[in-house]
This record gives sequence, C-alpha cells and structure tokens, in this order.
Amino acid sequence: MSGEIAGGLLPTGEYGHTLNNPMYDSGRKKNISVHKTFQEDMALEVGKDLKTPEGWGVVVIGYGDDPSQMGPVTVSWNDWVLRFPRNSRRAIPPGHFNVLMDAVETKYHQAQEGAPLVGYEVNRYNVQVLKVPDSSPIDKDKVNEKVERVEVA
Repeated sequence: MSGEIAGGLLPTGEYGHTLNNPMYDSGRKKNISVHKTFQEDMALEVGKDLKTPEGWGVVVIGYGDDPSQMGPVTVSWNDWVLRFPRNSRRAIPPGHFNVLMDAVETKYHQAQEGAPLVGYEVNRYNVQVLKVPDSSPIDKDKVNEKVERVEVA
C-alpha cells in the first residue's frame, strides 16, 4: 500500500499535489499543510503600516483555549469566503468584518454558590481590531477592551 492515497482510491501523483500543499503561516511562523484552495481564500496579510485596500479594516484573531481553535477562521459574507490565519495582521472587507463582529456566544457567570447563573455575550473569537472598515459603526476601543492582547511581529 505504500504510494497509495486513501487506500488506493486516489492514485499517487494524480491528485496528491492538492492534498498536501504546504503554506507558510506567519501567525505560527512555520509551514503548515492545507488543501490548495485554502491559499486562494486566505485574507491579505498586512504590515505594520496597516495599509489595506480602500475601505477595509485590519484584525488579528488570536488562538482559542481549545486545540481545535488553532487553525484559520473561516468567515463568509454572501458567497465570498475568506480564511484568517490566527495571530497575524489580516485585511478584512466591511461585510466580513460585520459577520465576524456579529459572531457572539453566551457565557455564564455564577457570583456565588446557589445563585442563579447570569448570561453575558462575548465575541466568539478573540478578535483584536487594529483598523475598523470605513463603513462600520463599531467602536474599535470597545471591542479591544474585552480582548486578550496578541503580539504580532
């Protein structure tokens, strides 16, 4: 079986080049193996100058608490899919930004034993906003005060 992919269902060489396509992930500072289409859908990386296409913003999505929250975050707006590698500055269009900011989850806090749980909403992802898209009404400082800081080189 050596040289076969998927137990011989996919012949070696015919499809193998798209199944294990290495890509440099600047957030993790190493090459990772992803499907070929992931590279085509990756959000633009932004330098320290935060230069983006006109009207776009810049975000850094940090890693989560769970091992499953280490890979790129996929954000879809209408039929446009973008993937955002974690821990790196990425340009984000206004539509995707709004979707990302609307992704919330409810967490619960119990002040003391026996007290009822109190729910509160938090962003689903650890998003640090470096530049808000021009058309967005979201206040960058309000978002960033709730975020664990992420250092990007």
